[in-house]
Amino acid sequence: MRLAIVPSVVCVVLLALARPSLAQSPSNEQSPLQTFNASANADQPDYFGKKSVPQKVSFRQAKPRTRRQHIIIASLFGGALAFGGIGLYFHLDSRDASNTLSIAGGEPIRTYDRAADSLRDRAFRSRTLAIVGYSIGGAFIAATIAAMSMTQPGDEIISIDDEPAPKNTVPVSVVPVRGGAVVGKAWSF
Repeated sequence: MRLAIVPSVVCVVLLALARPSLAQSPSNEQSPLQTFNASANADQPDYFGKKSVPQKVSFRQAKPRTRRQHIIIASLFGGALAFGGIGLYFHLDSRDASNTLSIAGGEPIRTYDRAADSLRDRAFRSRTLAIVGYSIGGAFIAATIAAMSMTQPGDEIISIDDEPAPKNTVPVSVVPVRGGAVVGKAWSF
């Protein structure tokens, strides 16, 4: 078996060595791969070549909100969190009072007395305060969303030209530091 593999490997190696000499024949014909590469390179720009025309790069950037607008939005959102927290507190208090009234010590309350009446009143009062807290918190959330949409400053288009820097900028600055120096250049946009 080994004797059959060695001659076939030698034949493959010899054919591989002979193949490049056939591809380098002096004919003017191009291989299909060279034709494909030439057509693909014709459509692609030359990124590493010298630029003949100055290029301009433009992009959109969101304008920032003012400090006052940030404070207003943060205050509205803080109010929503505060009133939502108050609503949650009274919601949990109402649920606790209702659960205590429903089952006291594992058994339902069969007699209705002053303690049960005050527990029932606490549950209703806490329920009402929870609804008020959630409602005011929801109004603050709606106001926050409205303020965010009304204070949206929009976008601006920023263009960067491929032109030389103006002459009034510092071309290169060198600052000596211990053990070397720092070199910098200034650009303006």
